[in-house]
Amino acid sequence: MPRLCQIAEETGWGRIDWTVNINNSNGIQFDEKIGANIIEKVRLCRLDNKAIRDFQIKKNPKFS
Repeated sequence: MPRLCQIAEETGWGRIDWTVNINNSNGIQFDEKIGANIIEKVRLCRLDNKAIRDFQIKKNPKFS
């Protein structure tokens, strides 16, 4: 995290986002301890390899 924060400052990032499992109370406690805001209303969305490929095929059939 120290190196990531250093990179953020050097490159002008406005924030750093990451995920923590809702059942990981130690992780959440650590994140809060270092000053992170836990945003409860955000849901993680993920496209796996198959979903990415399916999306590309639907968008542009030449990918099939």
